Amino acid sequence: MKKEDNLHKEHRERVKARFLKHGFETFDEHVILETVLFFVIPIKDTNLTAHRLINKFGDICGVLEASYDELVSVEGIGKASATYLLMLGALYRIITEKKNMIQADALSVDSVGNFAAQRLMYEKKECTLLVFIKNKRIVDTKLMTVGDKRRTMFDSSEMIRRALELSCDMIAIAHNHPGGSLTPSVDDYRTLYTTNTLTENMNIRLFEYYIVKDGIYYPMLLNSEHELEKIPKEP
Repeated sequence: MKKEDNLHKEHRERVKARFLKHGFETFDEHVILETVLFFVIPIKDTNLTAHRLINKFGDICGVLEASYDELVSVEGIGKASATYLLMLGALYRIITEKKNMIQADALSVDSVGNFAAQRLMYEKKECTLLVFIKNKRIVDTKLMTVGDKRRTMFDSSEMIRRALELSCDMIAIAHNHPGGSLTPSVDDYRTLYTTNTLTENMNIRLFEYYIVKDGIYYPMLLNSEHELEKIPKEP
C-alpha cells in the first residue's frame, strides 16, 4: 500500500472512532460530509470534496436538498456519491415525517398545516401532498406531482383508491407554490371546489386544503368555508 493511501486509511479510522465516541455533535459540517463520503468514495481524500459541496450549497442542509444534476456538477462527486447523498436526504425526510405524525389529541388545522408545510418545504417542483386521516390520526401520506393544471392539480382517482383502502374518514390536501406566494390561484379554488364535492360524495370530510410555501401554510377551506358556492367552476 502506498504511504499516502495508508495515511488516508489511518485518518478515516480516527474519524470513525471519534464519531463512535462523540457522535457528530463535535464535527464541523464539512467533516460530517467528509465522513459519510468515506462509505461511497474508497481510499481517496474526501475532505476537499466536502468543502466544495459546502461552498456550492451553503451548508449540509443545502447539500441534502440538492438535485442529482447539481450534485454531479461538483468536482469529486460522481454518479454513485450523488445517488448516495440523495438517499441520505430522502431518508432524513422520511424519518422527520414519521416523527411528526400527528396523534389524536394534536389534530387541528394548525398541526396538520405545520406537518404538511414541513413535508413540502424541500420540494422544488409543484406537487400535492395527500394526508389520509382516520379516527383523528394521520395514517398515511402520498406525494403526487401536478398534472395538467387546466384540468386538475392531481389524479383524484389515486386519492379515492387509497382513501377506500384505508377506510379513512378525513383527507387533508396540501399544494405547494415553489417560487410563488401563499395566495391561492383560480386553479387552486377550482380544485378545492371539485375535491370538496368529490369527498362529500364518498362520505369523507375534506379536513383542509392548504397552500404551502417555505415552511408556512394558508388554510383555504377555513378561509372559504362559507364561500364554496362562489368558487369558480371548470369552464
